[in-house]
Amino acid sequence: MTTDVDLSLAEFQHLCRQQIEYLDAISNLQSFQMVKIKTQIKNLEYAKKKNYKNKIYNIILTDGKVEIRAQSDFHIIENIKDNDFVEVICFCQPTKDYKNESLEMSANIISVRTLSKEEVPSDINHATTILKSLNLKPNRFPRDNNRITLSLIYSSSSAAQVHQDFLGALGDFKHEIEIEELKTRFNNIDELLATIEMAKGNVIAIIRGGGDSNDLMIFDEDKVLQKIADLKSYRIAGIGHSADNNLVNAVVDYSATTPTDAGNHLKEQLMQNKRDMWEISNLRQNFKNLEANVLELETKNNELQNRIVATRMPTKSTNINNILIVVIVVLILIVIVK
Repeated sequence: MTTDVDLSLAEFQHLCRQQIEYLDAISNLQSFQMVKIKTQIKNLEYAKKKNYKNKIYNIILTDGKVEIRAQSDFHIIENIKDNDFVEVICFCQPTKDYKNESLEMSANIISVRTLSKEEVPSDINHATTILKSLNLKPNRFPRDNNRITLSLIYSSSSAAQVHQDFLGALGDFKHEIEIEELKTRFNNIDELLATIEMAKGNVIAIIRGGGDSNDLMIFDEDKVLQKIADLKSYRIAGIGHSADNNLVNAVVDYSATTPTDAGNHLKEQLMQNKRDMWEISNLRQNFKNLEANVLELETKNNELQNRIVATRMPTKSTNINNILIVVIVVLILIVIVK
């Protein structure tokens, strides 16, 4: 195999997806052409601790926008550290996910070397610098809130189809939540920032259909990323098509591949909320039943204790009889003594 193909991580991801589609068609697992990638490596120290038979799994390769899982022999990667910028030679290694009955992609690393500062691609360096400056923290989906309010931000120029795709994926759940629709222009930073500022929902979804990659560059802008990072609500992004990658995907709590996928994710969360509420309701009812049973047992126990005490306590007539017996015995003794 040759290794003269240089790809970005996003290009490698696209290549892997094409090959997985091919494998799905022929139902045959195999490896493919080796490529050279400049990337940042993460999760390495944890992966090293979990190595199995000198094989390391769950390594993460990232360029700030795209993340791909990788695996390697221990001796190849042992001198590399977390967050190093590296050049890896690898090939796409599709693996079977038997639980979901699907193929997943990972990079099988053949060799790796650390990059000098001058060799690090400017786009990776820039993306990493931006994401570090945002102090990202995940926001939890509002599980303890019976009422979900959704702020749906979408483009006014392509409102109809994107809007229908998202709400269509929600199904009947769209009638069970409060939806605040906010249209904006995604080619105007100030307008987009103002729209995000207006969003009051405890869930905020930003969706946009696919298009030219230049049209999506607004989702790499520092101000937009900072505004989204500062939100306290649960954040969903469904930007473009599955092949599109922007820095916003690393900022939100769930990065959907498409607006439809974003709607499906929200539906899953709402279904989970219903299951949680049902379980909580059952637990509360079980607790009430248990509490009633405890009270009933306490009542029966008190009754039993009273009966036991009653059988042990002498009655008034019994006391009189005992006194008479004592008097008679004393009189008999007096007579005998005389």
